[in-house]
Amino acid sequence: MASRYGSVIWDMPFGDGIRLVREAIKQQAEERAWQLYVSAYPHFTKKSFKTFEQFYPRSKKKPKAIRKVTQEEMNRFADVADLMKSRKGKK
Repeated sequence: MASRYGSVIWDMPFGDGIRLVREAIKQQAEERAWQLYVSAYPHFTKKSFKTFEQFYPRSKKKPKAIRKVTQEEMNRFADVADLMKSRKGKK
């Protein structure tokens, strides 16, 4: 059965296939978290009890916006890289 679905993914546009794989990975992670929650559930006390939503929050932090690197920063990085290269040569 996996080979049938695998061929469907290969026939999709690249972006759609990646989104489908990412969604499958998210679902698999949630299933693993559920299994962990179910195994921990009998050991919860009134003080330590958490709902599954508290145990495994679905909303992840959004990645920070990408900041543009200035030419000055690129020059600084180049200087540091040159310094590192020169130090490796001395050893």
